[in-house]
Amino acid sequence: MSVKILGCVVLVCVAVAFNESAYADLPAGRAPTADDAVIHQKDIEAFKATLDRLYPSPSQEALHRLEQWVSGHTNDLESSALLARAYLLPQFGSDAHKAWSILQPFRGSKDPAVLEVLGFGDALGYSGPDERKNGIELIKEAAEQGNGPAATLLGKMYMTGQGASQDLIQAQKYFTLAVKLGDRRGYACAAQLLHFFPDSPDNAALYRKLLETGAQAGDPSAEYELALAKLSPGPDRNVEEGMEWMKRSAEWGLPIAQYLIGTNYKAGILLNKSPREAGKWTRLAAEAHWGDAEFEMGVANLDAKEASSYMMEPHKDEAIPWFERAAKDDSGDGQCLLGEMYLTGIVVKKDLSRGTVLIEAAAKQKEPIPEARILRKLIGFNLDTPEPTALPAHITQTPEAHQADMKRFLAWLYQLQPAPDQQALKRLEQWVTDHPDDLDASVTLASAYGYAEFGGSNAKGWALLGRFRNSADPRVLQILGLADALGYSGQGAREDGVHMLERSAEAGNAEAMTWLGYLYDKGKGPFPQDAQKAEEYYQKALKLGGRHVLGRLANHYKTIGDQQKYMQYLRQAAEAGDSEEQWELGIVVTKVQTPKTIAEGVELFRKSAEGGWPSGQMLYARCLQAGLGVAKDPAQARMWCQRAAENHDSEAAMTLADAYLGTEDKFGFDFPPDRAAGLESLKAAARAEEPTALTVLAVLYLSDSKPSQKYPFDWLKKSSARGNLDARILCSLNDDKLPH
Repeated sequence: MSVKILGCVVLVCVAVAFNESAYADLPAGRAPTADDAVIHQKDIEAFKATLDRLYPSPSQEALHRLEQWVSGHTNDLESSALLARAYLLPQFGSDAHKAWSILQPFRGSKDPAVLEVLGFGDALGYSGPDERKNGIELIKEAAEQGNGPAATLLGKMYMTGQGASQDLIQAQKYFTLAVKLGDRRGYACAAQLLHFFPDSPDNAALYRKLLETGAQAGDPSAEYELALAKLSPGPDRNVEEGMEWMKRSAEWGLPIAQYLIGTNYKAGILLNKSPREAGKWTRLAAEAHWGDAEFEMGVANLDAKEASSYMMEPHKDEAIPWFERAAKDDSGDGQCLLGEMYLTGIVVKKDLSRGTVLIEAAAKQKEPIPEARILRKLIGFNLDTPEPTALPAHITQTPEAHQADMKRFLAWLYQLQPAPDQQALKRLEQWVTDHPDDLDASVTLASAYGYAEFGGSNAKGWALLGRFRNSADPRVLQILGLADALGYSGQGAREDGVHMLERSAEAGNAEAMTWLGYLYDKGKGPFPQDAQKAEEYYQKALKLGGRHVLGRLANHYKTIGDQQKYMQYLRQAAEAGDSEEQWELGIVVTKVQTPKTIAEGVELFRKSAEGGWPSGQMLYARCLQAGLGVAKDPAQARMWCQRAAENHDSEAAMTLADAYLGTEDKFGFDFPPDRAAGLESLKAAARAEEPTALTVLAVLYLSDSKPSQKYPFDWLKKSSARGNLDARILCSLNDDKLPH
């Protein structure tokens, strides 16, 4: 039975990834000269040194010269065999089909390199299914002639089950033979074989020994694997040695090592930050067909800031070719982005078929791209929510039932009692619709809209209270004044908004004082940042028992770096029943990883969840699902996740979308596939401004046969502002309208 090795790197000796497209003719060459022959001989020696003695790899230019030579000297077996073996190297594309194709004129030759490459292609089925067994025999014949790389290749095929039935005993036999025949690549392969025997007590020591032997012998794959082992957490971690081995592997030409060296130079993680070195190594990896590096080059050519990280000049016309190369070379990011471009018609001609193929490929990656994972389920689905067949029943309430709801809302708003449920909100909305002049009910509903439990929309409350703009009620002044100060009525109304907030505060409204403190604290709207004024307003609100002032004070002292007062007010807010601060205190407490602090933190998450705070509900759901600090309870975990989604938590909404679409079921909902419900959950996540949901919805709507051009680009801009890379690239491409 075939077993896939997780985390297995592409070995130098074997091309496990190959291009199955038809082999393209080599470029026609000019007439050779004497100088060409001299240069060619030097190239031959360089490729032999790399392939046989593991010297650093020749350049891409040397490969092109060798291709040019072979195109003009089709009977040159030595050069053709060297070129075919070079095609198998990761830095030259790991293209087994291309290697197999170029040696077809030499079929029947007993040259071991020809037998090895043609045998590998036949075993992979390039000559048809009937020739697979014969392919293995050709590689065995090469190994029996004393060809070490052929023995390594056979061992690899038997180990992975690619091109041969999996047989670990045969794999061990051929890796041992490879080492005896002098192929130093056999050590790293033998080390990988140990992954199949995890229960053997001596495996760890033997694994390290094999890698060290192979690395000392100059095998770049062993150097790379040894680097990873030395960089992994544990008692034997040695960052300096690990990065030194990584550099050796990169200098030989292993693309993944080059990419990781470049990444570390860019971020300054394990190496001192150096844009020059980051650019050098990332470009080398990209030129060697490492998909993630090609994707990075595409991004850098679009963005001046990103380009500066590599000390390069951006050339926007080069971005799309890099993205196309990345997709071809199996970069999930490249496949997803290019798929989104073809689905939306941004820069390229819209092609739903090609876009779908690319999205499918990105979704099937070992680590699926989140956007692709959801898009593949919804491409072509009707995006319009069907109209209900009947209007929802009118909610009729008696005045007594309405007063009971009002008491619950007021207890939550002003006494920090648990939040009412969504049904209570719907009843209150219906009451206000039926009684538009009921000021108390309207103010209560507008206040509820402003909190995360019911959507966190100050704009919604502002719109609702517009008809009471001439009222002198401090609550109305506070809600309308806050919205106006933030610019909801236009720039000219900001100062009026400030005056309304101040009038509300002067009338003794603690919430207005808290908001004034917050606006001065953050320097929002027309308010200059003023820590002293902020603290004055906070203290005034505190004396009047303001709902959120303890939490605002805690955040204020956290911002100015007073940790003692931050914790003091955070605890006070949590003890007073503020569900948001209970959630935050729980996060702070659980950072100290002890059984006691974890239990304390989870208890705070429970209180926050019961108080109605959406993030607290989702975090408590995760604790229940994992059994972290509380008994594992999948049913309760699902209940709290659903409640968090109802309360507009973006993570919960995305969790439900994944569950309905069958892309990922973290909580074991086991829903039957329901694309309509998945789409609605995705829309809910987008309303909460979850970046992935915004990007996916934008792509879906732009891929529609009659795409709306307004809102999708607004969604992409929002997603980009929240850090979604695909959205940022799509916005940049659309703004520039690059030629393709």
